[in-house]
This record gives sequence, C-alpha cells and structure tokens, in this order.
Amino acid sequence: MGVIRRQSAFSSIAMYIGIALGFVLSLFVYPRYLVAEEIGLVRVLVDMAKLISPFLLLGIPGTFVRYYPYFSKDENAAAAFRYLSLLVTGVGTIFALLLFYFLEPILVASFAEKSPLLSEFFVWLPILIFLVGGISLLRAYYRSDFNITIPNVYEVIVLKVFFIGAVLVYFYMDLSVDWLVYMYIFSHALIFLGLLITYARNGRLRLNKNLSLIDPKLRKEMITYGLFVIANMVSGSMIVNIDSWMLASLSGLSATGIYAIALSIGMVIELPRRSITQIAVPVIANAWKNNNMDNIRDIYHKTSLNQLIAGGVIFILVWTNVDDLFRLIPNGELYSAGKWVVFFIGISKLFSIATGCNIEILQVSEHYRYSLWTRIILIATAIVTNLYFIPRYGITGAAIATAISFLSNNIILYLIVWIKLGLQPFKRTNLYALLWLGIMYLIAAYLPYPFEHPLVLMGLRTVVVGALFLLIVMRFDFSEDLKQFILLALKKAGLRK
Repeated sequence: MGVIRRQSAFSSIAMYIGIALGFVLSLFVYPRYLVAEEIGLVRVLVDMAKLISPFLLLGIPGTFVRYYPYFSKDENAAAAFRYLSLLVTGVGTIFALLLFYFLEPILVASFAEKSPLLSEFFVWLPILIFLVGGISLLRAYYRSDFNITIPNVYEVIVLKVFFIGAVLVYFYMDLSVDWLVYMYIFSHALIFLGLLITYARNGRLRLNKNLSLIDPKLRKEMITYGLFVIANMVSGSMIVNIDSWMLASLSGLSATGIYAIALSIGMVIELPRRSITQIAVPVIANAWKNNNMDNIRDIYHKTSLNQLIAGGVIFILVWTNVDDLFRLIPNGELYSAGKWVVFFIGISKLFSIATGCNIEILQVSEHYRYSLWTRIILIATAIVTNLYFIPRYGITGAAIATAISFLSNNIILYLIVWIKLGLQPFKRTNLYALLWLGIMYLIAAYLPYPFEHPLVLMGLRTVVVGALFLLIVMRFDFSEDLKQFILLALKKAGLRK
C-alpha cells in the first residue's frame, strides 16, 4: 500500500502540472505562434498515429499488464514473457506498416481536396506510429512494475515542454512547416528513448528466448484475452480521434485547428471522472470479487452524484466565462468560432460523467464483452453523425456529432447495467443536485458585474460559483463525500480545527 500511495501521490502531481502545461500550450502558445492550419496539421498527424498504433501493438500493453503478475516472481519467466511481448509487437509492426501502405492512397485521396498539406507529411507517419506504439508498450512495462510516475512525467510534462519549445523555435527562427513536423516527431523520439533508457538502467529490460517457460494453457488464455484487448484498443482509439480525422477530411486543417482549441476547453468538464474513477475501479473490482453488490450499488450512485456536482460546477465556470476566455487568448476572434463546440462537448462530457462508472462496472463483470459492442455502436454512430453534420455545420457539426454519439452510448451502457445487473445510479439527490446547478448557473450568468475586463469578470464569476457551491454542499446533505472533502481541505488550510 505504501508503494501505491506514493506512486499515486507523485503521479497526481505530475498530472496536475501536465494539465497546467496543456492549458498554456493549447490556449496561449498554439493560438499565439501558429496559424489554425498548422495546429490542425500537428493535431491530425498525432491523432492518426494514435489511431493506427493499436494495430502495431496487437493488444500487448493490456495483456502484459493483466498477466505479468503470473510471471513476476520468476525472473526467467518474466524475461520470457517480455521477449514474447516484443516478438508479437514486432509482428504487429510489420502488419501496421503493410496496413498503412495499403491505406495510404485512400488516405491521400480523402485529404487531397480539403487538407492537401497533410498529404505531404504522410511519408513520416510510419515513424510517428512506431514511436507512439513504443511509448504505449513501455508504459505497460512500467505499470506492471507499479511505477506510473516515470511514464506520466515523460508523457504528461516533458512531452508538453518539448512541444512548447518546438513551437517557439519554429516561430522565432522562422522555419518552414516541415521543421515543425520534424520537431514533433523528434519530441516523441526523445520520450521513447528516455523511457527505454530509464527502464533499461533499472535492470528491467532482461529478455529470455525460452518461451517454454510460459504455461501453454496460460498462453492460450492470453491469446483470447489479447484479441479482446486489440478490439478494445482499436475501437477506443477510433472513438477519441475520429472527429479530428473526419473534420480534416471534410472541412480542412484550419477548421481542425480551431476545433482542437475549443475541444481542449470543453474536455475540462471530464477532469472529475479521471480522479474519481482511478479511486473507484479497484474498489469495484474487489467488491465484485466478493459478490458485494450493495457496495457496488453504493459506489455507482456516489460516483454519479459526485461527478455530476463537480462536473456541473466546472461546466458552469467554463460556459459562463467562455466569451471572456476567448477575449483573453491570442487571436481569440478567430478561435471564438469554436464557442458552440465548447458547449456541445461540455454537455456530452457532463452527461457521461453524470451516469457514473457504468462502463467500469460492466468491464469487471461477466458481461464485459458488452463493452466492446457498445464501442462498435459508438464508432458507427460517430461516423454517420460526422458525415451528416460536418458538411452542414462545420466544426459545430463535429461537436454535435460527438455529443449525439456519447449521449446515445451512455444511455445504452446505462440500460445494459440496469437490465443485466439490476443497478442504476440515480436517486432523488441527483435531481436535487441538477436543480441546484441550474440555480447556480442562472445566478452566475445573469448577476450584474460592475467591471468589463475579461480577467476580472472571470475571477468574479469563479468566486460567485465557488461560494454558492460551498454554501449548497455544506448546507444541504445530499453529498456527504463532497462535504467531508471540503471539511478536510479547510482543515489542511488551517481554516478549521
């Protein structure tokens, strides 16, 4: 527990620093030093690499983390398992390259009209795919050793610092756009090498070609599980990256760049889910193992309620301040075209977190295969809705398509968990929370403020929303978890004994 506690603490610090750097990069560095087309170019190239890299990995990261405990006590067997993972990834690399070169003419044709600049850099995409896949594999190695801090520091902090440096060098040295792409690829290469060298220095990169040390029955089980992981990785990657890909194809890189900036704002609403889910998932898994359905039911409700409140407050802060935020960021008049992207992405994320940890419960149950089918439905919905809405409404259409896809997906997940497991997260307190959030929004949005400066206005609205949040949580006992969290924070700040 001491190791896990320390790793969680260090990793959380790295994540928060990374979030701050991400805001600086997305809202100030990109809009100030790059044109929208250049933002769209680097965004789509990285997204395409993430989309194709699961074919390279062939499910190894998830399979390695899942089955490494079976080998961890025998160094020779662990080394054989590590060698097997590299062997499968090597086969996957060949498969991914063949897939890319088969698809390249189709990709070039799909982007030729709206994003011709992107087609010029497809020749470098296999290198980026290899690096993104290699980073993902090394992350799995670190996770298997209960070390999530080092990969988080490299990926969340160092990589963003490299990106910021690359943009500044590109701008102030007046380089061609080719060099921007080269520096982005080089940044990924440095992260890959840093993770590899650090792992090797710790003496963990030992290999053993004797695959007979792996039990044949376990090997068969790993193949079955690995196939499921491949499908999940591919579908998960498509879900996250398909909107920017289709937007670049249908509307161009400039539109994709504007969309990327707005998306980074709207995605903030999802932050509470990341922290709460990391805590809830191992508890759910343990409760399922012990057949403690009452505990799972309680967690399902509490994650739904607490995520609704926390995410709702963030949504209010984002949406009431969105106009002033665009006034603050460089070239905000251009990127303000993404205002409604922020709204629809924010609403979809708020609905997703308000339905609680439905997919997490489903994945630890015997009905885990349903999670794959819901992802396939989600991908199909995303493709159809993007094809319909992007030509009609541009970047706002892409956001509408994403919102429809995630809303329908979470309704399906909610129904599956309810029908198959007899669990649903909503109680009367959820309705009370929704009503209070509505009141908070009306007050924050329509309260007259005697100032015009955007930064002052944003600060005042934040104070108003924060004060209302504290008043409601402390006065009305519909979320004991949030109340205790606030009391603990006040105690640590020395404001309460």
